[in-house]
Amino acid sequence: MADLEQALPNSMEPDEEEAPLYHYTSATGFMGIIESGRIWASHFDHLNDPRELRYGEDVVLGEAKAIAAAWPKESLRRGFVEDFIMNYPRVRLTEVAGVYLASLSQARDQLSQWRAYGRDGSGFSFGFRSLPLPKPDNWPADVVLVKCEYRRESLRECAQRILVTVAEAFEGFSKTPVGAPGGDEAIYDQAWKSLFIQIGQEIPRFKNRFFAEEQEWRLVVIPMSGREKEIVKVRTSASGLRPYIEIDLAGPGRRLDLAEIVVGPGQRPAIAECCEHVSRRARVRSWPPTSVRWLLSRGSGLTNRCSRRSTGVVGAMILVAPG
Repeated sequence: MADLEQALPNSMEPDEEEAPLYHYTSATGFMGIIESGRIWASHFDHLNDPRELRYGEDVVLGEAKAIAAAWPKESLRRGFVEDFIMNYPRVRLTEVAGVYLASLSQARDQLSQWRAYGRDGSGFSFGFRSLPLPKPDNWPADVVLVKCEYRRESLRECAQRILVTVAEAFEGFSKTPVGAPGGDEAIYDQAWKSLFIQIGQEIPRFKNRFFAEEQEWRLVVIPMSGREKEIVKVRTSASGLRPYIEIDLAGPGRRLDLAEIVVGPGQRPAIAECCEHVSRRARVRSWPPTSVRWLLSRGSGLTNRCSRRSTGVVGAMILVAPG
């Protein structure tokens, strides 16, 4: 049993961060992040495409059926995958867990994202150097940072690799078919747990190829079973009530690790004075101790009128057009 545990991953692993990563938001969201040090992850049902995660799950199920059909009927690995096929529709990630997502991007200043997430350019884009995330030992949820993939073939290859690896490991350690009298339930449970974790981590990575220009990264938050009420909140939105979770990026002993803030292209000329005021009033708990660059969007018509340099109480504030 110990050997099987070593052979199969049993925890969600983040992708290696490619800083800086940008978070587009409205002016209201901007002030909330500045003053609290937190960003919000929304329930997956409130994404632009509510079927986004379920699309990935459907691809996984299709791959499982193809794999099972290709293996010998009496093999233990085929029995394991067939059991997965039978049970997956009712135990897949979107059925058994609340999944909450916060979006970031490698794109610093992109018109489509200003329109979709930055209130038609009247918002801001935070450029994070790093994202120090809460740990499960002091927060009732798992949270990982993953890079989105937009190619369907990549999802199929990923699902195939995970299913084959886990099913073959199960066959290598188990002596009896799935569900047979006297079978080793501990081995089956361990293999199923690893499969569920790996598939569950991969599903949120995949998006429709039509959104590829967003270059998205995601913070994936999954509350621990039975502890959702401790962290899930509800807010109003244009589409009704929306459940969300606050992710604290400036907890005890930490500050927001910001490289720069991009000012949206729809801002008014007085934005320079506003930015300086925000720098001065920002809460000490969340504001970085080092300088933060404030950049005007390339689409802004304010460059000549608003370029300025000033020094605030908490560090230099620079508002210039990006090169």
